[in-house]
Amino acid sequence: MYKKFLASTLLVAATPIGAVDWFSLGSKKADRQYTAEQLEELYEHGTITVYRADGSKRGHWELLTLPGAKSIRDISKEQWRYAFESFSGLARSDYWVNDFVGGIASGWDIAERGYSIGVSYIPVRWNYALSVQANIDQNNWDSLLHSSWNWSKFGVAAFIDSLWSLGFGGVGALTALYLPAFHLFRRSIGATMVAFYGGTLMPSMSFAWNYLFWYLLSSEDIPDRETLLVRWVPASSDKCDL
Repeated sequence: MYKKFLASTLLVAATPIGAVDWFSLGSKKADRQYTAEQLEELYEHGTITVYRADGSKRGHWELLTLPGAKSIRDISKEQWRYAFESFSGLARSDYWVNDFVGGIASGWDIAERGYSIGVSYIPVRWNYALSVQANIDQNNWDSLLHSSWNWSKFGVAAFIDSLWSLGFGGVGALTALYLPAFHLFRRSIGATMVAFYGGTLMPSMSFAWNYLFWYLLSSEDIPDRETLLVRWVPASSDKCDL
């Protein structure tokens, strides 16, 4: 409906000839005057049903600039329903368990992963370096070189392990802070925006637009031909009797 509202705005703004052709500017014709039922249908649905002399339905006109009050109300109610469900979700335990606490748990898992691939290996590397050091013959002239190389490898590896854990720990901490805040923001602020924009602002604009064009059209004749902004829909697909 909102797409129809915006599209019709562009059509009217960009095509003044089509907008003028929307109205029947000639003299009034008795057989093309609106009935009370047709005026109500025009306002509520943006359509005009036309009947034959025997009471059978010929078809209806669809007015592309009129979204219809019923459609506006239905979409507004749907937007408010979605916003209410989002807000009410904050009171459900599954939100706090899955989204809020789950976000913290995700951050903890990342940090724990950093520990498992990082500093948890340092004791293993330390024991290995000790075993290598014990096997170095201190009486050889190059024992100092081997010892230096052994502890240098341990130091570099331990430093890299620490960087892994530090990096994962930082990402985990940010995740633990970000995800719960994101889920809380998504539900509360998101629901507020849906209620304000989709449930209030756009329906208000659409109602004003709908009433304006309904008021203008109510003093004109029922259309007798298709234009850029008027479409004829026959009652039966096998005939098109304008």
